[in-house]
Amino acid sequence: MKPDMRFINLPKAFWANVRLISQEIGYTVKNEGRIKIPTKDEIQTAYAKLSLRSDHLFNPQGSPTEYGQLLLEYFQHRSDALET
Repeated sequence: MKPDMRFINLPKAFWANVRLISQEIGYTVKNEGRIKIPTKDEIQTAYAKLSLRSDHLFNPQGSPTEYGQLLLEYFQHRSDALET
């Protein structure tokens, strides 16, 4: 498998966000065995539940920031890579 250059040499903070979201939301879709791709609402709910701010991921209008978009792309990539 070739690495995706978008996710090479990212800071530890990026991977900490990935881990936090994955642990809070889950890695798979229950009873389906598919890799979970968290939605914006699931991510915001997870951060709120932990009393954390998510404004580094989504702007006040709800659109992803550049950083948030990269996280969403990573979750899609992870799902695609593990399922195919």
